[in-house]
Amino acid sequence: MTDPVSIRFDVAGILGLALQLSPIIASYVNGVRHAPEHIQDLRQQLDALIKTLDRLDSILKIESA
Repeated sequence: MTDPVSIRFDVAGILGLALQLSPIIASYVNGVRHAPEHIQDLRQQLDALIKTLDRLDSILKIESA
């Protein structure tokens, strides 16, 4: 038969680990949940950067002509 004290320590260890992992798992899930929105924002920023770089390229080509 298993010693009741060791069962308590096992349960306490599992609970302690669960308490430590909970914020990490919650943060990961939250990040995954909002990933599509972050990707859309990044896409919009990249589109704006491309337009700006295209304009700058056009200006530089005109000035060097």
